[in-house]
Order: sequence, then C-alpha cells, then structure tokens
Amino acid sequence: MNNWIKGKFPPIYLFWALIILLVGLLIIEQTKFTAKTPYYAEQIQAAQLMKNSLETIKEERLKRDIPLDIGLDPNQTGIIGKEYTQLTTTLGNLEAKRTGTNPAFAALLVKYFKEANLKKGDAIAIGASGSFPALIVATLSAARVLKLKPLIIYSVGSSEYGANLPEFTFVEMLNSLNKKNILPYKLLAISMGGYMDQAEGMFYPDSREIIEKIV
Repeated sequence: MNNWIKGKFPPIYLFWALIILLVGLLIIEQTKFTAKTPYYAEQIQAAQLMKNSLETIKEERLKRDIPLDIGLDPNQTGIIGKEYTQLTTTLGNLEAKRTGTNPAFAALLVKYFKEANLKKGDAIAIGASGSFPALIVATLSAARVLKLKPLIIYSVGSSEYGANLPEFTFVEMLNSLNKKNILPYKLLAISMGGYMDQAEGMFYPDSREIIEKIV
C-alpha cells in the first residue's frame, strides 16, 4: 500500500505569486488604450444623429397621444411597439428590439459603409420592414453623415414590438424626421408585408384592410 505524503508549499511563494499577479494587472490597466478608427468622428456624428432622431420620434408619438409602455420600453425610446396589433406578422424578440435602439448601431453602420468603400454620393438600397425601425434610423443616420443616397423600400408589416402601431408606423416616424430636416429622406415604395408580401397570414381578420389604407 502506498503511503501518500502531503506536499508542502511555502506561504511565501503564494505571497510573491499574488504580488506578481497584481503588478501584471496594474501594468495592463495602465498601458491599455482604445484605438480610434480613421472615421471615428463620423461614427460619433452618426450615433448622435440617431439619438436625436429617436428623441424626435418619441416627441411625435407623445404629441399624437400614443402613450409609452414602460414595461415594454423601459428606456422610453418611443420606438417600441406592442406585442400584437393588426400589423403584426410574426413573433419577435423584445430584447432584440430594445438592443436595436442603441445609437452605437449608427456608428457600426458607418464602419460597414467605410469597409464597403462607399463614397459621397453613392446610392445604397435599403429594403426593410417595420420589425426593426430603430435599425432603419441607424442606417439613415450613417448614410446622412457619409452623404450617401439611400433608396428605401418599406414593408408595413412588423414582427412583435416593432413599428406595428397602425396609427404610428415608420411612415409617420420618417415624416416627423423630414419635417425637422433631421433625416430628409422619402420612401420610394411601400409594400404590405406579411406572407407573400400580400398581408396574408396575419393575426387579425381586418389586418389587410388596415394595411391597404396605409399603403
């Protein structure tokens, strides 16, 4: 039978190991830095423009006496819709809709456009539904800062918590931004959304009728 001998590890070794670890962490903390991209200033501008746009959309919503649901929209962005309305086409993730309201997405779009080597005056095609209206705002904010020409085709249908309020779709949101010359863009075309883009398979029997009035 083997006799196991318990090893001894002098406490002084543990002490010096801890000191070395702390010194290493201190060096890392003191020497770390954030590298700015060559287009950092434009990213900041786009993020600020998106922030201003969302504030304007919120003001317009309240002006129309459409209350905010703090439970669904704790940050009170004003761009989060309801779970089910006549415009709801499919299920949606509420956390994803909230995340999409972060102005940092506009900065991210600047990065993507720069990496695509887009130049001033270039046209970009945007096909979007009402599911993530905040991301449309992010895209348009980046486009304006970079002086691109967005060509927008919009689908009224929306998944849960998107721009699914019949009285306040992205059409009204964009119009409010147009009036204040914040995002001076127009929709080239508007489609219904839903199955086959014909407002089929919706949750309410009068969905198609309501969407046809919007389109």
